[in-house]
Amino acid sequence: MSDKVAFFDIATALGWAVGDGTDGPYRYGAITFTRSSRGARYLEAAQWFQGFIKLERPALVVYEAPMIRTDRGERFANIATPMVLLGLAAICEMICQQLTTPCMLADVGDVRQHFIGSRNMKREDAKRATITRCKQLGMIVGADDNKADAIAGLDYVLACRKSKTATGAGPLFSTKTAS
Repeated sequence: MSDKVAFFDIATALGWAVGDGTDGPYRYGAITFTRSSRGARYLEAAQWFQGFIKLERPALVVYEAPMIRTDRGERFANIATPMVLLGLAAICEMICQQLTTPCMLADVGDVRQHFIGSRNMKREDAKRATITRCKQLGMIVGADDNKADAIAGLDYVLACRKSKTATGAGPLFSTKTAS
């Protein structure tokens, strides 16, 4: 079985990264589902997730838990953004269930602590720090924080898996899987 992990930064522009920590640099990118209605966006996302998972055949899919509040702890001004974020997360889990691929959530604070050394930075500062860290590691992301966040997430998951192998524990694997 593959040790490959796929990580998704679920947002209006979805960042993705895939790798196993041994096969050279991670592969990564970003996609925006640009359909005109929420239902059409969900359909496009389902087709993309299914194609991606069938092509990459990861042993594990992990996605960053959607944030449904602003940095200041306030609700979004409208319901549309949280609906899309939660809808995309549900679709990811549904496709993983359909393809019998384990699926888990990662907490954004845990990912940030691992990758940039701080879990409580303001959103924009954390995005800049993550992009800078990717550049330091030789990952070419430009100004695309979606790619950078996916790389950070994948790096976190692979570190947790290595930690689990070495010590029997890791923060990601102390929780139940989503599917």
